[in-house]
Amino acid sequence: QRLVGTHADITERKSAEAELILEHTKLEMVTQNVGAGLAIISKDYRTVWTNKVMGDLYGETVGRNCFQAYNGRPAVCPNCGVQEIFESGKERVVHEQWGEDAKGNPICAEIVATPVRDKDGTVVAALEMVTPITERKRAEKELRLTQFSVEHASDAVFWMDSQARIVYVNEAACLSLG
Repeated sequence: QRLVGTHADITERKSAEAELILEHTKLEMVTQNVGAGLAIISKDYRTVWTNKVMGDLYGETVGRNCFQAYNGRPAVCPNCGVQEIFESGKERVVHEQWGEDAKGNPICAEIVATPVRDKDGTVVAALEMVTPITERKRAEKELRLTQFSVEHASDAVFWMDSQARIVYVNEAACLSLG
């Protein structure tokens, strides 16, 4: 019987692997704490990667078409920022959109799409940053309703600042006070 073997020093490789794991862990921590969902969308509109925030918002979407996974559509969404990035070459496209989260709750999000380029500068994908703004939108609606109610109230309404200067009057105040 014969025994043949080789010996190789893998210290350097193990060190590089440990460094790579550390960098990956740091990247995951940053993308989780950015406060927005992040998704990389390929040129065929498939979700290639998402951060945990995006997963919490929409469930598992990696490998699925973005338009179906996030909006339940059979084709690219109207006013799609990713499509605009791919077709126009813009560096940034921003829009707001209402939809549903993974639990079926209404959600409004500000979506910022930017290109992902390879080392030669060619656009190979798009990054979408999805920031939930549902509560802000609800507060804006309530503010508009309150503003409308004050402006159209039959009673005179006026506001004064700390120096007793009138800074706002509604229509009824103008009519009654002149």
